[in-house]
This record gives sequence, C-alpha cells and structure tokens, in this order.
Amino acid sequence: MKKKKKNIRFRTVLFFILFGYLVIMAGYYVYKLPVKNIYIVGNKLVSDQDIIDAANLKNYPSIHKYSRSKIAKNVKQLDLINDVKVKKNLLGKVTIIVEEARPIFYYRTNEKVYLSNGKSIIDNQTYYGIPIVINYVPNKILNDLIKRFSSLDESIISEISEIEYDPDEKEGTILDENRFIFRMNDTNSVYIDTINLAKLNNYQKIVAALDSDVHGYIYLNSNRTNASFKTYEDKKKEEQKEKSSEENEN
Repeated sequence: MKKKKKNIRFRTVLFFILFGYLVIMAGYYVYKLPVKNIYIVGNKLVSDQDIIDAANLKNYPSIHKYSRSKIAKNVKQLDLINDVKVKKNLLGKVTIIVEEARPIFYYRTNEKVYLSNGKSIIDNQTYYGIPIVINYVPNKILNDLIKRFSSLDESIISEISEIEYDPDEKEGTILDENRFIFRMNDTNSVYIDTINLAKLNNYQKIVAALDSDVHGYIYLNSNRTNASFKTYEDKKKEEQKEKSSEENEN
C-alpha cells in the first residue's frame, strides 16, 4: 500500500512539474512572440516606413517589448502626427492609427511650413497647394493666425494663393493691427482680420451672392454679416482721389 501511495504522489508531483513547465514555456513563447504584421492607418503625408521607424518596430521585435502607450508616444514625436492609437493582439499584429496635422501655409520670412498643430518644419518643397505668407508678421499676430487658420476647411485653404499682412492704418494711426489681404486663386482679394477668419469658410457663397463677373476686393474685416465689395478699378480710383486730396491740402 505504501509503495502504491508513493507512486501516486510521484505521479502527482511529476504532473505539476510538467504542467508548470508547460505554463512557463507557453508564457515564454507568448512573451517572445515577434511582431509579424504592422498596419498603418490614416497617414497621407508621413510614410509607413517613417512611422514604423519612429515606433522602433523596424526589426520586428517581441510584440511585448514596447507597450501600446510607448509606441504611441514614439510615433507622436513626428512633427506631422497629431494623435496616435495603437492596437496589438497575440497573433503578432500591430495596428497604428494616426491623425496627421495639416500643412496650412508657407511663411517666406523664415522659410518654414506651418502646421495645424502649431508646429513648423523646414520647407523641403514637398507641400504644394498651400498659401504663401509673403511678408513679415509680428509673432503675436502670427500665432493667432496659425490658431484660427487651422480651423478653416481644407478646400478653402487650397483656394488661397498668397497672404499679405496689411494692418489697417490711417494718418499714422493703426486701426486694425490684425488685418490681412488674402489673394485668391480666382483673382479676387479678401480683406480680413484674424477675428473674422472663420467667415472665409463661406467664401464660395459670398462670391456667388456678389453676382459679378468683375473681380476685386471683398471686405470681411468687420463685424457686419454681409461682405462689401469694390472692383479693382473702383479701388484704384478711390486711392487716386485720396492722394490728390492729400496733395491739395499740403
């Protein structure tokens, strides 16, 4: 009987040893499981390879080497990345979902491209179809322009050719330091300040309401709901009249 009990105990101990070994080996296998597939979702401007490199996954390490938060943090260091979400499963699949920042304009003064997330990058002639800010803008006003410009529809941004900082000034007194001239691809020019910049999202409706084949200046730099309009010819005549009046006074 004693010998039989010893055999039972031995078998029980052996069973637990083998079971423990299998559990440890299974855990080790899962821990060492390499990344097998990497899927990148949501990127247009940043290449898959740049995202994979930033995530430190180019050598397909163990899927458990980097946590989801660590991968997201690494990828978010890329200038053009706004937000990152990471998914992993035990089959070795890693999915990286990114939200990109938009290039919004090129600032000729410092030769940089500004992004919708407030960052700026050196221009490498990659980003086409964005407006050019052609002259110097004070930093405070530039930051406000970036913030408000980022809320414009992408389709509207693509219709802007040039942006000129042009504060409203009369007889040496600045009336509106936030005013710009936006030169549009359809040859119209828009006077607008940063406070009213959101009105530009209605640009096509505003142009349609003018019902004019003649191009000119559209004024959106006021608190009035309706835009006012002057043809280039009328604006030129007005400036010449003002200049003649000033010369007569002198």
